[in-house]
This record gives sequence, C-alpha cells and structure tokens, in this order.
Amino acid sequence: IEISNLIKLTTLDLSNNEIEEIPIEISNLINLKELNLVNNKLIEIPIEIGKLINLTKLKLGNNILQFPSKKVLNLK
Repeated sequence: IEISNLIKLTTLDLSNNEIEEIPIEISNLINLKELNLVNNKLIEIPIEIGKLINLTKLKLGNNILQFPSKKVLNLK
C-alpha cells in the first residue's frame, strides 16, 4: 500500500519507528487531521506538510529536529 493512496485517512500514528525522513507523498493525505511522529529520528519536516490543510494536531516530540525550519516557518 502506498501512503499516497490513503486519501481518506484522518489519523496517522507513526510514533516509535525510527523514521528519519517523511516522504513528500504525505501531502496527498488531504483529510489528515492528526499526525503523530513522536520518538523518531527526524531532522526536518518537509515543506509539503503545509499542504495538509485539515491538519490540526502535529506531534513531533523526541526527534532531533533542527527547528524551526525556515521552510516550515514560511508556510501560510
């Protein structure tokens, strides 16, 4: 299953998976409201996350983010 095909998904919990990078295809999850990425190995959040217009809860704790990312701060 490709993540980009899960367009009806509203909640996605990817915590505790040692994820190092978020695929840009995540921007296709247009109905996503909650995204949990806690306890991974993320360094940055891709600008494509700004396309998730219904996203109301983004959990990023316990990663190694270089924050704030200039790309993400420019999102409107």
